[in-house]
Amino acid sequence: MEFDDPDEYDITFPRRQIAWQLGSVVTQVQPTLILKKGAKARPLEMAAMNLIYEYAPSIPVPFIEGYDFRYRGGVAYYGELLMDYISGETLMAAWTKLDD
Repeated sequence: MEFDDPDEYDITFPRRQIAWQLGSVVTQVQPTLILKKGAKARPLEMAAMNLIYEYAPSIPVPFIEGYDFRYRGGVAYYGELLMDYISGETLMAAWTKLDD
């Protein structure tokens, strides 16, 4: 996935990996954008995030700015999701602090 207008982006911004899970990587590509790419970035994840964004606005979920999926046999096997960056504590960090 490439940015449409490079003049709108800071080309000197140092990309940094935010998260990794088997099959995908999440990288901060701009101060306000992250890119999730790999086998775990799927259309259903995008649909779920859009649903939460639209119908549960009190739940912080990033707005999806762009996406690209590759299909084989009608099934997505690779995806890229360009999303707004939301600062704060990650779910993984917060999860350990939650009670039953």
